[in-house]
Amino acid sequence: MTGLGLEFPWSPTAALGSGGAYEISPTGLIVLTLDPEVNPAVNLFQGMWYIRLQSFTETSPKAERIVNTHSDFEGSIKTAAFSTDGQRLAYIQQKPHRAAYYTGTDQLFVMDLRSSTLESTLIPHKTEDGDFVEVDAALFASDGSEIYLEAEYKGRMVIFKQQIDPKKRNKNAELLSTQGSLSAIHRLSSSDDSNKLFITTSSMTDPSIYSIIDPSSKSSSRVVSDQMASGSKLGLHNSQVSEIFVKQTDESGHEYTVQSYVTVPSDFDESKTYPLCMLIHGGPQSLLSNAWSTRWNPAVFAEQGYVVLSPNPTGTPSFGQKFLDGVLGEWGGRAYTDIEAVFNHAEKHMKFVDTTRAVLGGGSYGGYMTNWIAGQ
Repeated sequence: MTGLGLEFPWSPTAALGSGGAYEISPTGLIVLTLDPEVNPAVNLFQGMWYIRLQSFTETSPKAERIVNTHSDFEGSIKTAAFSTDGQRLAYIQQKPHRAAYYTGTDQLFVMDLRSSTLESTLIPHKTEDGDFVEVDAALFASDGSEIYLEAEYKGRMVIFKQQIDPKKRNKNAELLSTQGSLSAIHRLSSSDDSNKLFITTSSMTDPSIYSIIDPSSKSSSRVVSDQMASGSKLGLHNSQVSEIFVKQTDESGHEYTVQSYVTVPSDFDESKTYPLCMLIHGGPQSLLSNAWSTRWNPAVFAEQGYVVLSPNPTGTPSFGQKFLDGVLGEWGGRAYTDIEAVFNHAEKHMKFVDTTRAVLGGGSYGGYMTNWIAGQ
């Protein structure tokens, strides 16, 4: 990076969860880092630079700033990935020009690096219900024909696929079948003969499941390793975790649904009653997924004898842009009434829960909400 005028990594404390990123390909490097022309005290705007290389021994390479040819997309670039031959680039960029992290209409673009104009092509990624998938990262297929999207969707991290060729492209992105919540995705081979993927998933009761998935098949992923045997080696099992859905109505009369995870003890007996523990996630624009966590793991609380309710209230990603944006100016408003509604649902419908013995906790925004609720 010497002589390029860029700072990388840009954050020794990893503000907003990122200190920049880079990708290596046969044709060069992509670097994501702070725009040196933007004051970081005002806006943590992350841009992207392409360093073309004939070899990796060059002593004075040049960095070319990548600018989206869709002029209304001027926000931070979250992630970028090369195709296997290094000739194309997929990246995710926010529409508004604001700090990279909180709410923004993130879109996926593909760029042909052989083009003199470096034109970006928007890759649509709507779901069947008409909302945009909230994409966190993208990966090209081995043969370059399609692209796989790591996305938050309806309370967990999943994989969607979409065709690159507009003539073959589907109206909606296709959801691939996986177990648990996605942690990582890799091409199983760089050969054009196979687009199979090697993926890592987890759940609230199982820390790591390794599987192979064939995106061209409708069948489920094939598990190749599950060291904790669906959590049984930890004394846990998948049936401990379920979901509930509570109907709510906003100030304009629009009805929406609040999803929550329910985690019960491994020796749960529905004829008994258990104290309630409610865990509130941070953010508020972040997701409590059915995924393993060493920070706020509902199973840890459940094994102490609690029934754990983990709501995903207004402001949680994966339930559409309107639901995500609904928390702006409503930290103690709609998000609070959603959590209250989930508690009331448990009190009325979950007879095995003793709501007179209830505790509440959470970190970051979850800590804010814990204090807010205590003060009502």
